[in-house]
Amino acid sequence: MASSSSSSSLPVLSHPNISTLVSHSGIPVIDLSKPYSKQLIVRACEEFCFFKIINHGVPMEFITMLESEAAKSFSLPLSEKEKAGHANTLGYGNKNIGKNGDVCWVEYLLLNANTKSNAQRTTVKSFGKLFKQVRA
Repeated sequence: MASSSSSSSLPVLSHPNISTLVSHSGIPVIDLSKPYSKQLIVRACEEFCFFKIINHGVPMEFITMLESEAAKSFSLPLSEKEKAGHANTLGYGNKNIGKNGDVCWVEYLLLNANTKSNAQRTTVKSFGKLFKQVRA
């Protein structure tokens, strides 16, 4: 029996099932042009912890440049990456996961679309330039 709550209006996630959206690399692919994309993002976060978004409107040229800059940033020595700091809106971070830091190691970049502050950082300065190009 259907409920009158707002959750009854949500699409059944098994149609399409998130597993049918998993790419050949094992990463869920979510199409933002679909009406049920929000729910699939939730499922992907719960089941996979990450996902790939398609039909988001970001130009492929920008994505390619951003991936290139990310690869450059992550390949720097740890001492250089740490110069970017763990900022509130932009910077490099790393963390050992697990009670004793023995489960895994995570590296990440914190990004913000505020180009005025992005270009100020030493290690990830080029990201600010990329954001300015996209916003222009």
